[in-house]
Amino acid sequence: MTKAIPFYWFREKDYDCIRDLIPNDSHLPASFGQWEQANKQVAQIEACGATIRRVVVEPQQFAAYCKRRGIDHSIAALGAFVLDIELRDDDSGTS
Repeated sequence: MTKAIPFYWFREKDYDCIRDLIPNDSHLPASFGQWEQANKQVAQIEACGATIRRVVVEPQQFAAYCKRRGIDHSIAALGAFVLDIELRDDDSGTS
């Protein structure tokens, strides 16, 4: 069985809050619509045979994660947060 690649994903209602947490990063376009357009590449990756696991990011959980670890909100922290969720899911047998 092929392991899914975890990828951060946002709900439209949470996008502005995420942008407020990470305001100056070029990986996060100004609007949710622009972010959706930019992430059409995920479908292209899947079309090539990879399996992507979209991990929905809750802004409050992400902020709490950064605070607990004493790290700044950033795309790198967001990636670590998603991997942490993935590892917890693997440990619990839900993945």
